[in-house]
Amino acid sequence: MRGNLEELVEQVRRKVADTAEAALRQAVSGMRTGEENLGQVERQVRDQTRPVGGVILEAALQTMGNGKERCHRPCACGGTMRYVSDRPKTLQTLFGAVELRRAYYHCSNCGSGDFPLDRALGVEGTSLTPATQEVVAWADAEMAYGRAAQFLERVMGLCLSKDTHETLSGDLGEAVQPKELERARAAWDALPPAEDFYISCDGVKVNTLDGWKEPKLGAVFRAARDEKGEPIRGPTRYVAHREEAEPFGQRLWQLAEALGMRRARRVAVLGDGAPWIWNLAHFYFPEGIQIVDFYHAAERLSELAKAFWGETASPAKRWLGSARSLLHQGKTSALLRALKRLTSPRKDLRDLRRKAVAYFTENRHRMRYDRFRKMGLFIGSGVVEAGCKSVVAHRFKQSGMRWSEKGFLNLLHLRLCILNGDWDAFARAHYPRVQNLPAAYF
Repeated sequence: MRGNLEELVEQVRRKVADTAEAALRQAVSGMRTGEENLGQVERQVRDQTRPVGGVILEAALQTMGNGKERCHRPCACGGTMRYVSDRPKTLQTLFGAVELRRAYYHCSNCGSGDFPLDRALGVEGTSLTPATQEVVAWADAEMAYGRAAQFLERVMGLCLSKDTHETLSGDLGEAVQPKELERARAAWDALPPAEDFYISCDGVKVNTLDGWKEPKLGAVFRAARDEKGEPIRGPTRYVAHREEAEPFGQRLWQLAEALGMRRARRVAVLGDGAPWIWNLAHFYFPEGIQIVDFYHAAERLSELAKAFWGETASPAKRWLGSARSLLHQGKTSALLRALKRLTSPRKDLRDLRRKAVAYFTENRHRMRYDRFRKMGLFIGSGVVEAGCKSVVAHRFKQSGMRWSEKGFLNLLHLRLCILNGDWDAFARAHYPRVQNLPAAYF
């Protein structure tokens, strides 16, 4: 049955006016009696006026009708679906519960049912609207599921269980993964070729049901240089997964390719010296300039000085100051001579020195920091180290957390989608536009 839009508008106007008047009167009363503080009054106004949005949204949904186009529709099985009746559905929206009536079709041949209006609105198989799913996903990506549920109930009046949070965000995390590269490519496609294109990766431990495992995280970012020739970091994207080094290298290479690595003037690979990183660099980024993170290398020297002399001893400070200076100037040959001069009757210290000599010898061509600085290149891998903390540790290493493989990966990819700025692009593709259905109002 078709209705008059102006009559519907007038009905909504009266409901909204009545709600606004009641909220105002209660707010004024609470402030005059002095029994409530401003925060309490604010929350009362919020709670009383929140349903106004629900009234408007429910009325707007009424104008779409029930989704019934005709009495019979073809079914995917080859049979025929017939209209049975209208069925009610309660939607959980940002404004509270909203009632929806939609046509239900059933196929006697295969037994399947269908609600065309649910598909048109993007709520097939769920009572949560796309906007509600978004706030749940963003909250879950930042905090533990139970805390996210408490937070949204407190600030928005959205009452959903911890299990609902976990299930929804898991489903969305699975849904974001297939088109990650396409969204990355589209995000940077309009950018001009990069002056310098950086690739960096690292691992971070996470507690799982199978013990501690090491997911790998990569950062790809662009950089230019200021008038003094100092590098300035530009757009950055992260990629992460729990897998062996070789498939992760393939994943990282695909991202770099999608983001325009081949068009960059220069490519650099930053890492902490772990052999798996340089194996990937040799195989996937053979033209890249390999740079060991200066601060990680300097930390190796600090640990050595502390072991030989103690943390606060003057000889340790003098030796470390000289060794760091040699390292910063790229004088690895002189640094190696200084390392080899360290002596001790203790076998553990001699072994420590031997390992340090091997580390700096193996990576000496990646420690030409004087040359790298003159080239205007970064010499620190702080971007990926910060990513290990902000992308992984912040959400997945909270007290008492242990993750299943699927639960970890789905939430990790949901978090990446949000932190990389891809949510809007994902949502546009994931949630259907409101389709053309027979209008119920004119």
